[in-house]
Amino acid sequence: MEGLLFQQIGAFALPLVTKAVEKFIEPKIKTLSEMTGEKLQIAKHVFVNTFEKTLLYSYKKHSVLNTIVFNNQQKLLKDLYIPLTIKTSSTIEETIDDRCSAYIKRVKKVLITDTAGMGKSTIMKKIFLSTVEMENGIPVMVELRRLGKDKLILDEILEQLNTVKKPTNKALVLELIEKGDFVFLLDGYDEISLRDKAIVTKNIQDFISKANNNCFVIASRPEGALASFGDFLKYTILPLRKEQSYELLRKYNDYGELAERLIAKIKERENDSIDEFLINPLLTSLLYNAFEHKQTIPFKKHIFYRQVFDAFFDTHDISKGDSYVRDKISEIDSDDFHKMLRYMGFYCMKRSRIEFNKDELLNIISEAKTFSAISHVQPNLFLKDLLISVPLFVLDGIYFKWAHRSIQEYFAAQFIYIDAKSQQKEILLKLVQNPAIEKHLNVLDLYYSIDFKSFRKIVVKSLIEEYLFFSSSQYRDNVIADELRTERIHLCFEKEFLIFVTDNAVDHTSVKSGVPSKLRGDKKEFIIRQNVLKGGGIWILYVHHYRHWLMSMLYGKGHPLVLHPYIKKSASPTENEKLMCRSRIRYDMPKDIYFPINDKKEMPFNFPDNFDDTNKLIKLAFYSNEHYRINISEADKILKEIQDEISLEDKTNFLLDGL
Repeated sequence: MEGLLFQQIGAFALPLVTKAVEKFIEPKIKTLSEMTGEKLQIAKHVFVNTFEKTLLYSYKKHSVLNTIVFNNQQKLLKDLYIPLTIKTSSTIEETIDDRCSAYIKRVKKVLITDTAGMGKSTIMKKIFLSTVEMENGIPVMVELRRLGKDKLILDEILEQLNTVKKPTNKALVLELIEKGDFVFLLDGYDEISLRDKAIVTKNIQDFISKANNNCFVIASRPEGALASFGDFLKYTILPLRKEQSYELLRKYNDYGELAERLIAKIKERENDSIDEFLINPLLTSLLYNAFEHKQTIPFKKHIFYRQVFDAFFDTHDISKGDSYVRDKISEIDSDDFHKMLRYMGFYCMKRSRIEFNKDELLNIISEAKTFSAISHVQPNLFLKDLLISVPLFVLDGIYFKWAHRSIQEYFAAQFIYIDAKSQQKEILLKLVQNPAIEKHLNVLDLYYSIDFKSFRKIVVKSLIEEYLFFSSSQYRDNVIADELRTERIHLCFEKEFLIFVTDNAVDHTSVKSGVPSKLRGDKKEFIIRQNVLKGGGIWILYVHHYRHWLMSMLYGKGHPLVLHPYIKKSASPTENEKLMCRSRIRYDMPKDIYFPINDKKEMPFNFPDNFDDTNKLIKLAFYSNEHYRINISEADKILKEIQDEISLEDKTNFLLDGL
């Protein structure tokens, strides 16, 4: 960190940190000392000092932003931060400001999910600072991407506390955690490697269960596996309002003339593509960066990211005058640099990793060099460029990481488009049909922008064909009204449901954990939101199919194939209970067995008298805004257009005629 800035923060923070340790740590150690005797009493001073040093270091670290806009130069968070607002599905809103830790302390378990660049990690930093400043506990930030089968959550916490001279007393740390007053900020659940996700998730759940006198905040992009944390209050981040976006641009320019010119240009040409940038804090900041380099506004997302790359590659060193451009230590041009980064972006996407130690990253650079046939580049010099001349990576302790994951995803999408032509179709379908498709939604979104024609020909065509097959093959033998059959097909096309009927009093946890492994398969955690009868009842569990995530992305792009109907249902538990009481399903279904909801006509949930009630019970199981459906009137038309395009391209002389 820059020495002077770090020192200034330290001078401000030291009294706050000392007060927090005196309030939350020292009394506990004193109590433990009295219980265990003189040996711990002797270690008390050293241990308190360790906690104080660790908390002070962390406070300094989280007080600054290594923002890509300023070539990863450090800026004070308070100078650039625009208060963000988080919101539950039931419209509860909380502003993440200087006092936000009071709310976290009251709620205790908070899950913040949103898409790339919406400010999740910045919010975590703000909660950390507020917790110290408001004396609401001892905050501990855990970067979840660093956890794996060989490094669990407690190992990471102890590593933060260990000093060079002496490791921290593990038993004492566990005692302190058990007594409470910690706020554990678990950032980047979506960045845990897929290989280790099940192990790490179980470890986090066990830790939360055993350390339940503390507060926990998890931040992540949306993932089905987050259903594991069903007792957390789930929030999303509200998009920036226009005035907030403009204020952020002004802050980046220190209220200068460039920001005003950019704002004036935005107002001249208001449209949906620019609005997509302005609602997102990261994209708003990168828009400033791109405009600073080239006084134009890009209207497509991939052009926007390319302009950001060009801005970094051609950046001027302001400290040496506007005419000075940093030489690239690796001595390669912009196109070759871009080519190397495309391979690295794709490699990181496949491995679900954005952070590496030095040796790992040098090996990836060497692979990129070989694949790209750029023989003269030296990996160690290219790495220096990535940190200094074209700062798309940052050094965080002993780790090297992409400045932001969305930058890595842009290069991954470009690799699929430019470098993987022969396997483009297979790669896109593997990403789309992957059980962990949520991890790749931003790559798919960027590819949609880069190569809409191929995306339509491969991904959209596949989705329509799947729907047509599904709708023509399901519930054909059931004697039911067409309207009810169509409704069930729409519901089951994007989600997989289980039904569990019991006369026993059971809770959510036991119902979820009881799902047999043969039904769970490689699916993520099943979700339960069903109101049930006291003393037993009907439970509906569900998991999102990969088609749900794809349809949500297409809907967000305004694609006519997908509709997003709001499902109206009774908010009254009494009405819901009446439905379950009157339904014959409760009596007709075998008890205490999990059944997939499918089209087998012999199943009681498909009996003609039960079919409508089953549809209603299914709709009770998820939030009203969680459902997408295929626009039947558009599907055939879009498929024909795509088939006509393919037919034209397949003509032997399509490209040669006229040459």
